[in-house]
Amino acid sequence: MYYAKRGVSAEVLKNKINSYDRGLLDIMPQEQIQKDIACSGIEFDCENTIEYTGNGKDFHGLSLGYSVLHKEVSVKWIACGGDWEFPVAACLYLGLDDKIHLYVPEKGNVYNRKKKSAYGNNYDFDCIIGIPWYKRLKFRFNMRKLMKDASNSIISRYY
Repeated sequence: MYYAKRGVSAEVLKNKINSYDRGLLDIMPQEQIQKDIACSGIEFDCENTIEYTGNGKDFHGLSLGYSVLHKEVSVKWIACGGDWEFPVAACLYLGLDDKIHLYVPEKGNVYNRKKKSAYGNNYDFDCIIGIPWYKRLKFRFNMRKLMKDASNSIISRYY
């Protein structure tokens, strides 16, 4: 289970995130990122984060930005991945310890389910009949399933 502060508005979360310089490594210590990723069981890198598309559209079905889950839990949806990977969807939320945490939903996310890793981490395995994964960029996140997974996994508590 993951625990978030109940009653934290998107504005409060935004101010907390914006108080850092830039990028996920500024928002969260490397150790915390690795711990949160390890909890997800999905292997991927946080070298790059996508927080907005610049054209106001979603990113392969992922609605980037702030939203509210059940019981007044605000999250910020981002996509993370290394240069060699197709990004994995994740959300940032404020934990009971007043620190930003990363949650990686399994349902609705795009990753290699057999290898439990982002597409691109296992090049030979990610190829289908000799066609590399990056030549098949028809991946789509399922935002409804991502939201439901996060809502079922992040438990809210009053602080």
